Amino acid sequence: MPINNNVFSLPSGWQAVTGTVIQSGRYNDALSDIAAAINTNLLSAKENADGLSSLTAMFDGAALFDMPVVVKAATGGNANVWLKDETEKNQGVVYWDRNLDQVVIAAYSADGSTQDGQVRISTTEASWNGHEFWHENNAAIQTIQGVKGRKAFLKNNSGGTLVYGAEVDGSQLSYASISSAGTVVSSGVPPGRWACLGWAPVGSGCEYVRVS
Repeated sequence: MPINNNVFSLPSGWQAVTGTVIQSGRYNDALSDIAAAINTNLLSAKENADGLSSLTAMFDGAALFDMPVVVKAATGGNANVWLKDETEKNQGVVYWDRNLDQVVIAAYSADGSTQDGQVRISTTEASWNGHEFWHENNAAIQTIQGVKGRKAFLKNNSGGTLVYGAEVDGSQLSYASISSAGTVVSSGVPPGRWACLGWAPVGSGCEYVRVS
C-alpha cells in the first residue's frame, strides 16, 4: 500500500482490504484517519499478543508521527531502538540498560558486527567507552588537585634535588608561584604522589604531575 508513494509493508499474516490506500503519510492521534484495515489488524495483534516478544512493521520511506513514540521493554529485558542501513547491518542502537539503569547510545563498525563507541548516561554521571565525563555538577567529582594526571607548579621541600621523573610524596611539596621579586613563594600541601617534570633543587619551584 503506498503512503505518499512510499511502500508500507504489513507483517506476515496481516490482511489488507483490497483497494485500500492510505492517502497521507502523517499519523496522528485520530485513529479514524488510518485506513480501517490497518487499524483492525493493529488492534487484533494487540489483543492476541500473548506470547509475542516483538512486533515488526517495515517502512520503506519516511513516516511522521504526531504523537509520542514509545518503546517498552519486555519483562526482564531492555528497551531498544536499532539503527540499520539499507542492507540490514547494525549501525547504531539507543537502549535502556535495565541492569545498570543507564541509557546507552552505541555506534557500530561499518560491517555492523561490533560496537565501536558507546556513551552511557545515568542520573549522576556520563561516560564514553568507560571514560567518565567530568563536569562541575558531577556528584562524584574530585577537587582539581585530587585528580590523577593533573599538573601543578610546586615547591620542592624534600631536602634533596629532584630530577625529571623522580617521584615524591605530596607532603614534601607545596603549592608555589614566583613572586614579583623573583622568589619562590608557597602555601598548602598537595595530596597524593607526584612526579617531577624538570630539575628541582631544594626550595625551587617546578612543574609536577600527580601519579597516584
